[in-house]
Amino acid sequence: MANYNHLPFEDWLFSEQSLTPKESSDLQDHLMDCKTCRQLSEAWTAVEVQLNSTPAVAPAPGFSHRWQARLATDLQKIHRRQIALVLSVGLFSVVILFLLLAFMALPLIQSPWPFILTAVYRYTMILSSISYTAAAVTKVLRAVFEIIPATLWVGILVALGSLGVLWVISLKQLSINRRVVR
Repeated sequence: MANYNHLPFEDWLFSEQSLTPKESSDLQDHLMDCKTCRQLSEAWTAVEVQLNSTPAVAPAPGFSHRWQARLATDLQKIHRRQIALVLSVGLFSVVILFLLLAFMALPLIQSPWPFILTAVYRYTMILSSISYTAAAVTKVLRAVFEIIPATLWVGILVALGSLGVLWVISLKQLSINRRVVR
């Protein structure tokens, strides 16, 4: 008996694809010489016959309804677990953040006056910055209006208006559906 590599022959035995004539011939030659592969082929043929001759068993009445109900309850359990996980992680995060904020606010609780004075100082600084900025912008605008004559302002407004009209007309022309002639 020759020592064969059984791998391609075993694959060919179990393959559902049709074999080429050369492969079929090689398989038959191997089955003549190899007792192990011949027994495997006979056993597989018997199993295929048994599988093909056995009738399909019908499911018990109401199977699909029971299966759908079980699927719905399983999905509800999964959703409940996910919600519980999200809520517990969220609650844990809130507790950690609260503890961190409490630790940071500890000096404020002991003496709130530095915090109050700092808030008042910042509020007055913001208000004074706004008033200084408004005064500076007003002075610059007055200077610009005094330097540029009124006729030039009218020309600038007419030019801007013309550009706006040209822009609207361009948008209208570009948004019209055009037919492609072939």
